Parts: sequence; C-alpha cells; structure tokens
Amino acid sequence: MKTASVPILVLCVALGCATPPAPPKELPAAASRDYDLVWDATVTVLEKHFELWVQDKEKGYIVSTYKRAEPLPDEYARDAQTGYDALEEFLHIVRRRATARVLEDHPGVYGVHLEIIRERQGYVPPKRDYSSSYSLYDRRKTALDDSADQKPTVTWYRLGRDLHLEKKLLERIQVYLNRHARR
Repeated sequence: MKTASVPILVLCVALGCATPPAPPKELPAAASRDYDLVWDATVTVLEKHFELWVQDKEKGYIVSTYKRAEPLPDEYARDAQTGYDALEEFLHIVRRRATARVLEDHPGVYGVHLEIIRERQGYVPPKRDYSSSYSLYDRRKTALDDSADQKPTVTWYRLGRDLHLEKKLLERIQVYLNRHARR
C-alpha cells in the first residue's frame, strides 16, 4: 500500500500540485549615506551572481544579462532559492535578469532597489506540414546554448519577480555595507 502512494505523490508534485512558498513579507533595506559605497556594494554582490550588461554610475542604474538555470537533477549550484523553484527549473528552462537602481530615498540616504524577473522558456507550436514526419524530440529545441533562445520558435513567459533571491542579495549588499562603512 505504501509503495503505491509514493509514485502518486511524485506524480502530483510533478503535475503542479505543489504550491509555491509565500513570498517574503518585506524585502530588507540596503542603504547608506555614502553613494559610492552603496554603488560598490551593489556591483560587487550582483557580479557574483550575474554578468552585468549595463552599469551607469551617474544614473545609478545596473542591468544584468539573462542567467539561465540549468534544469539538471544533479546540478546543485542552481540559483533556485526554494524547493518549488528547483522543481520548476527541473521541468522547464528558466532564466533571470536583475535590474538595480541606487536612489536617494531620503535626503542624504541612498538605497538599493532590486528587481529580479524570472522567465520560463516555451515554444510556438509547430506548423502542420504533412509532407514530412514530425519528431517529438528536436535536439535544437532542447539545447542549452544561447543561440537557441533567439530562434523564432522560442518564446519566454514571464513568471514574475524572484523575491526570495532579491531578499538574499539585498541582505548580502547590507552585509557588505556594514563591513565597509567608514567610521
């Protein structure tokens, strides 16, 4: 009896019966009176997790390139912060992009506003062409190279913000600010 319930449980989790965890109630603040220190902390922490594409210190704007999560069961270095995200990344190809702003929240106090967007890869359905047979497995569609992302059959569905990863990175930025604060 117990052996029959295990495959049913695995099937329910794989089909989406798992509920995502609740997002953090409030994101931690990462702020300081020293703009240069806030900028350096944000760049340093984001560079450890993403490849930065745009860095404009005068405008306080940082944008990363897309970072793909590898959907491999033996890959433990993925950036999924929760079990639900790890399951979703196992079943689908997911990518993230970080955008950070360093803004003056209060007079003389600069804060980091971080947004990480998650997207899931999908495909446009194949056109019916009855002159050739259709294979369910197309190696080009499942390849994990960046050129596969640009094909016309690839679409990306926005999953929303990754609040758990945002929280972790903001905490690391604040730790950096606390360590390097001028006394």
